Amino acid sequence: MRQGLLSAAALLLLSGASPLVAQSMLRGIILDDSSGQPIAGAQVELLDVRNRRVGTTLSDPLGVFLIPSARAGVYSFRANRLGYRGTTTPRFRLVQHDTMDVEIRLDTEAVLLAPLEVTARSRLRVSPVLEGFYYRKERGFGSFITREEIESRSPFYLTDVLTMIPGVRLGPSTGRGGRHVYMVRSIQRGECPVQIYLDGFLVNRPLSARTLSDSTSTSNQYAHNLEFTIDDVVSPSAVEGIEIYRGLSDVPAEFGGHDARCGVIVIWTRRGGRRH
Repeated sequence: MRQGLLSAAALLLLSGASPLVAQSMLRGIILDDSSGQPIAGAQVELLDVRNRRVGTTLSDPLGVFLIPSARAGVYSFRANRLGYRGTTTPRFRLVQHDTMDVEIRLDTEAVLLAPLEVTARSRLRVSPVLEGFYYRKERGFGSFITREEIESRSPFYLTDVLTMIPGVRLGPSTGRGGRHVYMVRSIQRGECPVQIYLDGFLVNRPLSARTLSDSTSTSNQYAHNLEFTIDDVVSPSAVEGIEIYRGLSDVPAEFGGHDARCGVIVIWTRRGGRRH
């Protein structure tokens, strides 16, 4: 690594405002810190002051990326590429009608690839859909349950494995024996219904928080208004991984929305996540 570069390996070069630009724009290049060569296919995320992702793109074959029409505010970049150590840049302020040129350098990771270890990695056999699961798991937001953890518990119902997550509460249903999932929230009287995704698709629509607050019996009202439970639609043996987000502030943008305030559970099945 060249002298003057920190281990974070991110260098921000910001240009001044351009009077000819009609709206704010961010553009830049991703470079290998050792060789200075451009890095293609790097994921670049634009983060707000709360580290929430507000924009994302990939670098092109020349290492160049572009995020147009960005709003004025304080941001940082997070860049990742397989084989490189991910980095987050210092925060910077984007002014209205400004254009910023950004240079981000990534340092290579020294990874010892033992042949036996590589051939045994389950991630080598998963589809791009499950790559998202592992990427979000590495970011550290929410709780994650892998196939290995599910198998180690030998659950009868899928909801049996959710009991290991703090704040999750199970309640009886009026259906075939499955259980509803709630998040314990102090702002609600009783439990707060969870939004559920299966292989990336929303499969239930819980009652809104306003409806819940007007209900005299939250648990009973919830139980009679959901069409099914998790246990009704998928068995533990079919699941590759589960993501649990307890509140709206933790929910990734792709699973967010007004109804996500009580939390989100994302289930990935082996059928939905593996190549055929």
